[in-house]
Amino acid sequence: MQYKPPKIEDIGLKNYLNQTKHKHNDCGYDEFVKRYELNEPKTVMARAFSVDRLTINKWIVIYLKEINFE
Repeated sequence: MQYKPPKIEDIGLKNYLNQTKHKHNDCGYDEFVKRYELNEPKTVMARAFSVDRLTINKWIVIYLKEINFE
C-alpha cells in the first residue's frame, strides 16, 4: 500500500502552514490570517507564500470552514 500524506483538512490549516513555513518564505498561519483579513489580493498572497492563486483559494476555503466550526 502506497503512503498518502495527510490532507490539510485532517491536520488543520494552522498546523500545516506552521509546519511548512520553510516552503512558504517563512510565512505561517498568522501571516496568512493577517493578509486574508486585510483583504490582500490573492495573487499577492500567493507570491508571498510561493504558491499559486488556486492554492490560496483552497486555503481560504479550509480556513473559513475551520473558523465556522470553532
